Amino acid sequence: MSEAIYADSFQQAFTDELDFLQFLKDREENGTWLTHGTSNIFFHGLDKDSEITEFLKNEFAGTDKENIVDDTLRNTALAAEINGEFYPVRQTAIKTIFERANINGPALRKVSKPVLARILNDCLQVQKGSALVRYSEDKISAVHSGDNSYAVLEIPELFQITGDWIENNFPGYKFSGGTYEHAMATALWEIDDHDDLIKSYTDFLDKHSISHGNISFGLRLTTSDVGIYGANLYPMLFSDSSPNVISLGHSIKTTHRNSANLAAFKEKLDDLFPQLSIAIGKLKELAEVEVNYPLDCMGNILKKIRIPKKMALEALEFFKSTNGTNPCTAHDIYFGICHVIFLTECETNSGLRIADMEENVARALSLLASKRRLADYDVPGSFTW
Repeated sequence: MSEAIYADSFQQAFTDELDFLQFLKDREENGTWLTHGTSNIFFHGLDKDSEITEFLKNEFAGTDKENIVDDTLRNTALAAEINGEFYPVRQTAIKTIFERANINGPALRKVSKPVLARILNDCLQVQKGSALVRYSEDKISAVHSGDNSYAVLEIPELFQITGDWIENNFPGYKFSGGTYEHAMATALWEIDDHDDLIKSYTDFLDKHSISHGNISFGLRLTTSDVGIYGANLYPMLFSDSSPNVISLGHSIKTTHRNSANLAAFKEKLDDLFPQLSIAIGKLKELAEVEVNYPLDCMGNILKKIRIPKKMALEALEFFKSTNGTNPCTAHDIYFGICHVIFLTECETNSGLRIADMEENVARALSLLASKRRLADYDVPGSFTW
């Protein structure tokens, strides 16, 4: 049985672009932003026998969200009191609540919920200004600073703008899927008609006898309204041979800060293909850099960018089976590292985890592009876990 939409663990995948956009619009209609005085927000720890738990269960009894309190008890076990009203708190809100209270540290996640609520309340009472609260599907999903330091970028509009931009510039595009979680929404498009740039790269690969299969551009948009992402554009290449996805560096970000707006995001889209040309140039440069000890080098970089051990070792074994252990190029190493994106996609449908992995792999591109830094990893017998 799939999770109800209010559940913290709710996740849904889409193959149709219009269905995805309509879903996002529906979510926006079932949510709202309200500004409150920070000192007027109070938190309460919940347990199955508390008065607030009973009150909230009565509030939702007989509705399609009658299990929303049980879901909250399994996750945050917190309720917020605002203007005399009580609201379940979603897991996505915890990060922003800590930030608004100006506190941090692993101990906060270990103390009992009543103790955590007391700490939050004491700290919020001494914070000046207001809080911008995100209400979504009858839970609180985020508590941002309300003093004009957080700019709301509506999620449906971001995806609509991106889809329209791609359709206007590259009408032969393909929508490759979207996912929604309360922490973020993401969508992926394939663009196969930017021939000049693709041809320059495939000609280069052929010249260097690098296997590549059919290659096209991909673009992922990942965003959230709970303080995890801004509006992040991830350029990439798709290949029908291994690796299937080749990250083209760090995401192009429009952060939720101050004057950020949809026009600023549109400017980032308009700058996308000049950035792609630069990224393709970096990939070409990697093919000119020799790596003497590929398994040590690749293993050290996988560890540096914090790829999980099991996945890193699987990627190393795959690289060894396809490339051997002889000296190669930094381009070969980067293709081998990109294999972890495929492994992540096989392991999970979570767009959040896939986007995080793409960002980690982008760090590897920066490490390999620096000969000085690469020398620290290309050392015989140096890789251990």
